[in-house]
Amino acid sequence: MWERAAGGFREVASFAVPYAYVLRFSPDGTRLAAFHHGLRLCDLRTGRVHDLDGSGVEAVAFSGDGTRLAATTGYGADLWDTRDGKRLARYGTGRVRYTGVALNRAGTVLAVSPTWDPETVVFVDPMTGAAAPGLAGPAGFRCFWAHFAPDDRTVLLGDQTGVTW
Repeated sequence: MWERAAGGFREVASFAVPYAYVLRFSPDGTRLAAFHHGLRLCDLRTGRVHDLDGSGVEAVAFSGDGTRLAATTGYGADLWDTRDGKRLARYGTGRVRYTGVALNRAGTVLAVSPTWDPETVVFVDPMTGAAAPGLAGPAGFRCFWAHFAPDDRTVLLGDQTGVTW
């Protein structure tokens, strides 16, 4: 990892995750989730690395407060506590294939962008995969990605035409 410095860039951290193709910073910038043949949670302050027993990861998301990390493997989902690397939940997603995920601020609602049916964002409990009560995506909206705003009342949804909120 590099940081811009006077006259160029300087290396500030290095983690052994060769060929990583899924990378996400935590909202506060203190952690990095990195995947290639295993999911790793890297603490940027201490250099400590948690191996999170995640394989085949397609998408990851931190909760807005940075205390939870969700990952999807397509037909499976996992949730970890980022403070100690402990897995909180693992479940199969049934016939809904998760390709994109977003967690709300507290990590209690997971917005899922399915590959196909249903053709809209799905909101679930990240501990169980059950539908989140009172939340539904717009009908007929082919959601490619979702992102929760810090206020936890607004969610951005993206499709082939742009952004909806």
